[in-house]
Amino acid sequence: MAKLTTAAKAVAGVRDGATVSLGMAIGQPPALLAALADRLRSNDLKKIRLYYKIAM
Repeated sequence: MAKLTTAAKAVAGVRDGATVSLGMAIGQPPALLAALADRLRSNDLKKIRLYYKIAM
């Protein structure tokens, strides 16, 4: 069974008002962030809370 998917399919389950948390550098998934941005731009998502963790 294949476990790979597209970024768009991976973020398809994110719903309006969801909280998304991500790390910086290697913990930052650019393809997933771009897919979320595409959904926001197309009004498929209206609002999410995005928390960006910065290591100190």
